[in-house]
Formats: sequence, structure tokens, C-alpha cells
Amino acid sequence: MKNILSVYGSVDLLIFVLFPVSSEADMHRQLNVFSAHIVSSACHVQVDADGPGNNLLTFETYRKSLSSPVPGRDFTVRLSESGSAVPGCSAFLVGQMATIQFGNPGQLDAGGVVTRGAGDGVRIVVQATDPQADYRERIMSGRDSVSYPVDFAAKGRLHFRARPVIPDTVRAGEYSGALAFVVTYQ
Repeated sequence: MKNILSVYGSVDLLIFVLFPVSSEADMHRQLNVFSAHIVSSACHVQVDADGPGNNLLTFETYRKSLSSPVPGRDFTVRLSESGSAVPGCSAFLVGQMATIQFGNPGQLDAGGVVTRGAGDGVRIVVQATDPQADYRERIMSGRDSVSYPVDFAAKGRLHFRARPVIPDTVRAGEYSGALAFVVTYQ
């Protein structure tokens, strides 16, 4: 799913304020210098899953008779300046922490991402894989966000791994789930 992230930054201003000298007692000048970062006002967000620009992950077929786990798949949340294909988004540089929060109502429970089909018991475990992430355990209800230092997030690539957890009660058939997210900075 493609998500558009609107983040608003600030425009850097360099302001010099000179006070007029009105008497010999006021013979000193005061210079105030304000500095800030020039940043983008919006970022574009794209998920690269089964290839660039593809937001769907397809897992291998689970064979109940073998009971072997289904291998996980990696995906990347890619952030870029609006109109650019190059990863990186300067808007984060005005904050101190960038956070990605997962899940719309009903998309997460204590097991991970809720799926439908094949008995409705399959859960998808999603975990951050970047060492800079403050949380690299299972994304679930009650623990649904991961934060990053802004200098890392501004580089525009956040990496995750998803893997299905198949219960013994699974039935033959397909299953599917969805996971929305919002990226913010503060």
C-alpha cells in the first residue's frame, strides 16, 4: 500500500537585528543570529516488498504435513523528497526522533498482524531490522511503534522483516492481511 506522508518542517532564516544607537550610553550594538535547517516540507513514502514499488509480500506455501516454518521476507519503507526517486527526506532533520506507528484498528493483536482465511489464526510477525531502531521485537497491539534517530531516518530507508506464524489449527486455503503505518517526527 502506498502511503503519502506529509511532514512539515521549517525554513531556515538568518536574521540580523541591529538596534540604532541613540546616545553615547547606547554605544554597543546587539547582534542576534538565528539559525535553523532548510528542509523539505513533505516526503513521499513507498514500500518495497516483492520488488521496488511493490507493496505486497507473498510467502511460500506452508505444508502442514511437514510443519516446517515459512521463511520470513524483508521489506523496506523508503522515504524520499516529493518528486524525487533518490532515497532521503530532509524534513526529519528538524525533529529529534522519527517514529513509524503501525496498524489501523483491527490490524494488530497480541500475536502480530491479523490475517483472514485459512482458519483466521495465522499471524504475521513484523520486526524492525535496523540497529538504529529503538524496538526490534514483534509489532503488536500495545507495542506498535518503532523510533529512529532523525539523522538515520533522513537517509530514507527503514528495514523490516515479516514472517508468518502458522498455528496447528490452520486449514487449507489462502490467508491475507494488511498493515498500515504512519511516519511522524517530533
